[in-house]
Amino acid sequence: MLEAFEYAVERLNQRYRTALEGESDAVGRLNAVLAVFEATITDPPMRGGCPLLNAATESDDALPVLRSRVRRAINGWLTVIVGIVERGQLDGQLRRDVNAVSTASVIFSALEGAVMLSRLYRDPAHIRNVVAFLRVYLHSLKQTDQ
Repeated sequence: MLEAFEYAVERLNQRYRTALEGESDAVGRLNAVLAVFEATITDPPMRGGCPLLNAATESDDALPVLRSRVRRAINGWLTVIVGIVERGQLDGQLRRDVNAVSTASVIFSALEGAVMLSRLYRDPAHIRNVVAFLRVYLHSLKQTDQ
């Protein structure tokens, strides 16, 4: 079970690494994360949906070892998003008053919720709606005196 989870997460992470390679500015990098999430609905990296969402739900109280691995994987992605925001602030691309940790939590939670709804209803409109909303949100984070 743990090996299957690690394999699935690595396949997903490879998509993110590839998407982030081509982006240098903070909003572009964050939009790349959104695009990968959006694509997982129509072009999943593996059958069965998001391994993070699935394993988080399944491991809640019953499988503490898996829960620990899921938390580690999600912490890794939250850290990536926090890093993108903080780097964007240092580079003058994003407003200084943006809370990087809160931003990462909102982005990740909204995307995972949208994945869940899209899978449940077999309707990609949910992920598309959230991605569109988050793109507007990301635009609002930009430093205005650029």
